[in-house]
Amino acid sequence: MSEDITSPEEIRITREQVVEAFRKFPARGIANPDDLPLDDSEVISANALLQVWDNQQKAEVQRLGIPEANLEYTLSRSTIYVDAGFSDPDYLDEVANDWLAQDLQKAKDAGLTEMAQRIRAKIDEIETKREPVQSLEARLFEIATELGFRETQGLRKIRDKLTPAQLIEESSRIIIEYQNLGEREVEANEDRGPRPQIGLLVAMSAIKYGNGFIDASREDVEDAIEYARNIEDFVTVNKLMSILIKDLNKPYRER
Repeated sequence: MSEDITSPEEIRITREQVVEAFRKFPARGIANPDDLPLDDSEVISANALLQVWDNQQKAEVQRLGIPEANLEYTLSRSTIYVDAGFSDPDYLDEVANDWLAQDLQKAKDAGLTEMAQRIRAKIDEIETKREPVQSLEARLFEIATELGFRETQGLRKIRDKLTPAQLIEESSRIIIEYQNLGEREVEANEDRGPRPQIGLLVAMSAIKYGNGFIDASREDVEDAIEYARNIEDFVTVNKLMSILIKDLNKPYRER
């Protein structure tokens, strides 16, 4: 009598199974998945389970062939270790402000509002798990303020209208509205010299970064560096170069 045996390749692995397989390691004091001992039998087993699940998800994405499916997969894959309890601040920062920030921009570009909302919610959730570290958006605004840029009540009201889950056209319209008013404010106080204009550029970079426009944020920082260099404000140049290299030009790393 023959038996109906399901091969390992046909067994569907759930994400929760994978998360559970890794959950034991943070409890042992391992805060960053990069520090997992790859020769440990339990790590080998967990990684094997992750690989099976990953292959199944990639096959499903290929079958569906739509951007939303790919973003669903990358959101799920990028946050497995987070949901398993790994808590290293640098790792959480990379997940939230590099991987998921890129996915947020892709969701906005594709007009996937609900997906963008989910990604933004996950970024916010991860940020609450991190040790108190100033966000990149806050650091950029701090530099903008040091340069003499002042966010008036009118500007703040415009910024408050922005939400990362908005369609790209709506976000772009509000950002342009902010920039136009900001330029008028700077021109009205031109006696303060060129530094507030550079500050406005840095503030625009902060707003764009906070709303998923990573490439545009990087371009504004690059322009601000050039203008600061032209007026020989090398303190600002060094601060912005550090952000450009460490935060906005991170090398790609496999998730």
